[in-house]
Amino acid sequence: MNNHVQKKAAASWLNKHGRSLLVVFILMLLFLHFVVGFHHIPTHWESFRINVLNLGGEEFSDLDDVPQARDENDNADSVWAEHSASAQDFTAAVDAPEVRYPFDINKITDPERKAKELKAIQAQHFEQLEIADDYPIDENAQSGLIRLTEGLLLDVIREQGLTIRLGTCYNNPQTDGNYRCISCMVLLYDDTINRYQEAPEGINFMKPAYDFCRPSEGALWQARDLTMSIPYDYALFKRYSVKDKERL
Repeated sequence: MNNHVQKKAAASWLNKHGRSLLVVFILMLLFLHFVVGFHHIPTHWESFRINVLNLGGEEFSDLDDVPQARDENDNADSVWAEHSASAQDFTAAVDAPEVRYPFDINKITDPERKAKELKAIQAQHFEQLEIADDYPIDENAQSGLIRLTEGLLLDVIREQGLTIRLGTCYNNPQTDGNYRCISCMVLLYDDTINRYQEAPEGINFMKPAYDFCRPSEGALWQARDLTMSIPYDYALFKRYSVKDKERL
């Protein structure tokens, strides 16, 4: 008798609240599809586990084992000082001669050189690039860069409180056997002053743009040096700049 009463009560509850539950379920699906994106759920969950639940994860499990930052006189540092976007030689190329780091053309003061560089940029036909709809969130991009920089970025995060922010990402056909690769600009963000920082204090080692690749569908993102020319992301730097009135 009790079981019959319980089943009847359950059926009554479902009849009463079933429509509301269905509406909530549909709204959740719409939210996941249009706001979060189903393909971003694995990376958001990974970040939630690490930062909120403190459960750790494959991506961050061995960060303490990352080699210590190299000496300031390391050759890699002098290379970055020579080829960074903030260096004087704005035409510096990456590993492949045809690939160029994105740079702010407004920093070139010589009109003749600026016109030459503008012509070179227009020849890249950046309007043909395809904006990626599958890309890492900031924390996952940061993790990949920690490994790529052999711990240098981890030291900056711990000592200076700078973190990675990712700009617009473009699909990169040069997958080199990976499931998917993208290319995008990055910047270092200082939470204490709420704006980006050109380079970490001490040594310059970060490049203005990188590739991020997934070895397989749903796998964690890995960082590598840029293999495709992309435009300078003015919107990214504007988004994380302090307003003039806040600088006073």
